[in-house]
Amino acid sequence: MDDSWTLPHICAERCNACGACVVACENHALELDGGVAALSHPESCGGCGVCEIICPEGAIDLAFEIVWEEELCSSEEEKPLVGGREPLAGGGRDVQ
Repeated sequence: MDDSWTLPHICAERCNACGACVVACENHALELDGGVAALSHPESCGGCGVCEIICPEGAIDLAFEIVWEEELCSSEEEKPLVGGREPLAGGGRDVQ
């Protein structure tokens, strides 16, 4: 399976070679190469997105974003939406 879609894409035209992403990458996946940031060790990239966040030129993009949801329901009275609708009373089927 090709996992390259999970790796950051670096736009060489926008990169000003400041090195902020290289310094910020805890996995040491990035290096400056020929005056531009490069993903020189893709196997080390953890996909955390720090490089994308820290880049002052917006030259780094990840194809996805991980969003963690907090527990929204604190009591039995607050029921979560299921598929954009309230759950059916008694756990019945949703028939349309």
